[in-house]
Amino acid sequence: MIKHYTKLQKIPEIGISVLEKTIYGEYPTHWHDFTEIEFILSGSGKYIIDGKQHEICENMLFFMTPVNFHSVKVSQGGAKIINVKFSESLCAGSTLFSLAAQKKENAVMFSQNDALFLRALLQQMKDACL
Repeated sequence: MIKHYTKLQKIPEIGISVLEKTIYGEYPTHWHDFTEIEFILSGSGKYIIDGKQHEICENMLFFMTPVNFHSVKVSQGGAKIINVKFSESLCAGSTLFSLAAQKKENAVMFSQNDALFLRALLQQMKDACL
């Protein structure tokens, strides 16, 4: 059975959640009615988005919209990630639709320099959400 998560279950009233955490094991196929970004800080495993398998490695970013079914299987030892969940109410519908329509892949590998910038940006977002 494919699990469905809702905004009310996973996102606080402010409309965004930014957490740094370590994930372990397997998360079966699921979907949700919000947008989710996961940036891999360390660890390995497999991420499957709409049937397409991606290797998990440091400096990868995964982007899921409400139309993406996805599952995760993390190797022993876990994977440290920054997880961002947000409601479409945070940005204009046309902006989010445009972003989702333009992306060709749900997984992006960042260079070391770009990853440093992204880590700093995500850290600021996490601090602002506390």
